[in-house]
Amino acid sequence: MTDAPERPSHRRLWLFAIWLGVAFLTLSTGVVYSFYAHAPRLPAPWGISALTDQQVAGAVMKVGGTVILWSVILVVFFQWYGAEERTDRAEREALMAKSRERLRAAAAPLADGTDSGAPSVGMPEVLTWDHVVHELAKSQPAEPGGPRPPGP
Repeated sequence: MTDAPERPSHRRLWLFAIWLGVAFLTLSTGVVYSFYAHAPRLPAPWGISALTDQQVAGAVMKVGGTVILWSVILVVFFQWYGAEERTDRAEREALMAKSRERLRAAAAPLADGTDSGAPSVGMPEVLTWDHVVHELAKSQPAEPGGPRPPGP
């Protein structure tokens, strides 16, 4: 597995700082910029207070910024997740290939009838009577009256 980035980039920190600044505009109880409080306003019926205008603008920026921020977060997450999946899949496939190779190597002496006398590590895919006879021929018969094999 790959590690997540150790430190966030400067761009991500700026996105977070802007997001917090917009929250400050939206949730403030007074006008943040004094110049804006004294600027000329639109006449009625469109005339709204400077505070209401600031809060609405902050809410619009907050919603738009949140959509952009979470879109970026989702893209980065799914890129990371895809890379993890590809790495894990490659590791699993390598392990499976290694296991298949070990099984083929262990079953090869049984398949061609040659055996080194070493105990079998794996069994063939399909067990036939010839395999059973072959394994029995390698074992020594028990002597009559000799020690009994352990049993239940």
